[in-house]
Amino acid sequence: QTIAAEYDVRGFGCRKGLCAARFVNALSNHKIPERPKDAMILRDSYSQGVTYLDVSLGELFDTLRQSGVWDDLLVVVTSDHGEEFGEHGGFGHHSLYDEILRVPLLIKWPGGEFAGMVNSSPGSGVDIAPTLLGHAGLPTDGMPGAHLHSRNAESAIHAGTLEHAVVSGGFKGIFSNHQPTRLFNLLEDPGELVDVAGQKPNVLENLESILASQRREALALYRSFGSEGAEKRVELSERERERLKAFGYLQ
Repeated sequence: QTIAAEYDVRGFGCRKGLCAARFVNALSNHKIPERPKDAMILRDSYSQGVTYLDVSLGELFDTLRQSGVWDDLLVVVTSDHGEEFGEHGGFGHHSLYDEILRVPLLIKWPGGEFAGMVNSSPGSGVDIAPTLLGHAGLPTDGMPGAHLHSRNAESAIHAGTLEHAVVSGGFKGIFSNHQPTRLFNLLEDPGELVDVAGQKPNVLENLESILASQRREALALYRSFGSEGAEKRVELSERERERLKAFGYLQ
């Protein structure tokens, strides 16, 4: 009702029989035409969701403080991905631009340790487990990722499944089987608007080398769990395929 009243639209979220995630996915893939208010409404709806979560976390944290256990707790707040609202022509979370990859990561350590510390170096979700385990004095041998306190501006991070992104030294390469390789200077172009792949071949080659190394490490990790890395075919129902497509996990 709020969307209907504020933006003078009816039934937003469904179009041509496609609703919710399927609607956003079709909008991103240009299977349905974008309307002038679509990006604004989706961004506003997302912002309201973030506000709701922020208030809810505040209420939870206040309850924990009142119960007397807050100072003893380790609390981690993060997200698996962000959302895009047309910045690079897409909607949802189907790309590897920074509107998708840059997410909050807040760690409240017991006893106020590291209070106020800010680390602006690149980090990844796979760094959380070794960071927490290492801080507790537990072994992290063989685990992917690194302790967040060991990260610096030159540290390399990797993201992606259908396509891959590598960030290192202020540059970001995006590698895909379906699109040309792209390279962005995040320090000079944080909006990732200017592809400098043709101007920085040495940088691109370095990022490709990092990606190849990470793939070898991933394969070694799979093998350590008893997998030889061979593809295994799984038959999916049409409904399962449509749901995976809606969330961007299948082309």
